[in-house]
Amino acid sequence: MNLSYRGIQYQATPASAQVIETGAVGHYRGATYPLRRAVNAAQPHPAGLKYRGAEVH
Repeated sequence: MNLSYRGIQYQATPASAQVIETGAVGHYRGATYPLRRAVNAAQPHPAGLKYRGAEVH
């Protein structure tokens, strides 16, 4: 997708996540939709990160 910001053109690459159907169904304002969950869970942050000398948890 071609986008521009303040006259500068750039290519956007949408983030994608692999999902699987859970078999459950949700309802919102009269619309029905299938519930999905991510295949790969988010990775934990590495320990020992510091920002301006303070440890970040």
